[in-house]
Amino acid sequence: MNSKKLLVEATVKGLFGKYDHSVTFKDDSRFVILYGQNGVGKTKLLEIIHHLSRLDYTRLSQMPFTRATLKYSDGSTLTAARQAPDPNESEEDTGSYDILFRLCKPDTEPIEWGPELSEFHEFLIRETTYLPIGTDLWQDTSDGEVVTYSDLTRRYHRPYIRMGQPCIEIHESFRDFCYDTPTYFINTQRLSALQTYTDRSETHIGFNSVRRQQAATRIRELSETIKEQLNKAQTEHSRLSQQKDRSFPSRVLQAVDSDTPRDPNEIQSRYAEQNKFRDRLAQIVSVELPEELAPSNNVSKDWELALFDLYVRDANEKLEPFRSLLKRIELLQNLVNDRLETKVLSITDTMGLIVKRTDDGEIIDLDSLSSGEQHEIILLFDLLFNVEPGATVLIDEPEISLHIAWQLAFIPDVVKIAEDVDFRFIVATHSPQIINGMWSTTVRLGTSEEASA
Repeated sequence: MNSKKLLVEATVKGLFGKYDHSVTFKDDSRFVILYGQNGVGKTKLLEIIHHLSRLDYTRLSQMPFTRATLKYSDGSTLTAARQAPDPNESEEDTGSYDILFRLCKPDTEPIEWGPELSEFHEFLIRETTYLPIGTDLWQDTSDGEVVTYSDLTRRYHRPYIRMGQPCIEIHESFRDFCYDTPTYFINTQRLSALQTYTDRSETHIGFNSVRRQQAATRIRELSETIKEQLNKAQTEHSRLSQQKDRSFPSRVLQAVDSDTPRDPNEIQSRYAEQNKFRDRLAQIVSVELPEELAPSNNVSKDWELALFDLYVRDANEKLEPFRSLLKRIELLQNLVNDRLETKVLSITDTMGLIVKRTDDGEIIDLDSLSSGEQHEIILLFDLLFNVEPGATVLIDEPEISLHIAWQLAFIPDVVKIAEDVDFRFIVATHSPQIINGMWSTTVRLGTSEEASA
């Protein structure tokens, strides 16, 4: 498992003023499943974990909790605690905050930090439906309208026009810590095309770079994303090919002159594996690959072995940009096609995601897929292509629109991906089929009275 700091426990107290929840990963388990009655805070628990791991003060300040703590595999803890109002503080105090962050790392003194907010910034969050979504952008949560901070100062109150900065600077120690402990949240609105993407170079709290694509659905957006990734790999492949080809003659001469021992059987074996990889890649990428070398089986002279060995090594390096990508694409296709009965998913660099009928080969418009099919493809795609190694993935109600058979296979499928990408995950669900008998990995949320109800 990844050597990064891994989340091992999450505790939230005072959720809705009623619940204290704790989630712990057992031993080296990849996942935990949360379940409980409606209203016990399964979704809110995931949101608090996500917002705390990103030090998202703006959203945490809207969450109904009193204290939250994340504990990591190296013994570090990150805590957010809601502060009681100071009776001696005037309403005009512009440096107040109601969330205090505390970072405890092994063998170091704890660090506390609370963001300082301008009065107008607090006013907007408290009294309007706007929340910050960028260093100078705010979004109306009621209708999606996006405006600048200056627009809001003009719109809401003249005396506030000259107020302070619209952003909160993160304490450097907290920022560095959180960069090494990422989370990825997959909520129930998976089919929405309007997505918010975190810019990890951003040093301000609660402000995310936003890309709006109103016309496209999410599944079309992912289709374009995979095309972009394949095109990027092709560009890198071309760069490496030119670099290797320019220096090939001189490196051949150096290789021939060297006394390095070479095993012809080992070289032939690497060459055979390389050709298998080329065949797999050709199903997806239209990049022009060099002609296969066709050496005789009785290559034995030193200069022949030197040339052959260098050719195979160069070819492997040229193909390297495709290796991880091809592996993830093939896993996505295999998992999805195990679920589809009368359709088949394929992926190419020119068309992205393609779904065809198995009987006549007719291409099906991606938007015409059922909501369950779209949910499955989108969720698996996110896990394979958008999650970084060492992350904790938070998945809310994966059963939405999924056939019972798909629900039964959900956790095993995600475990396959988690082992490949190297992440842990927490699932919140109402579905016994998602749990599928794996009760030892579950955590029931709620009071003892609610459990017996």
